[in-house]
Amino acid sequence: MLRTVRPETGRRWVRDAPGVRASVFPSDLVNAGLVADSVLFPGVRVDAGARVRRSVVLPGAVVPGDADIDGAVVLEDGRIQHVAEGVSA
Repeated sequence: MLRTVRPETGRRWVRDAPGVRASVFPSDLVNAGLVADSVLFPGVRVDAGARVRRSVVLPGAVVPGDADIDGAVVLEDGRIQHVAEGVSA
């Protein structure tokens, strides 16, 4: 993971832990929801009841408890940009 944003904040890959599966997340993550197959940047908060799958959550974003995000980029201001179906790198 790039370290240009808050390089002092640790990051790690987690295969399976409470609330997180197969994702990269920062040491300052506040997670009360479910995160899977995603990359979360420093300063992110995932509220209780939220689900984030196959997504990238940019620095400082807050994912509200009623969110069900799949295949998207969550911008710093919380706006969601969905990735087109069938597009792969």
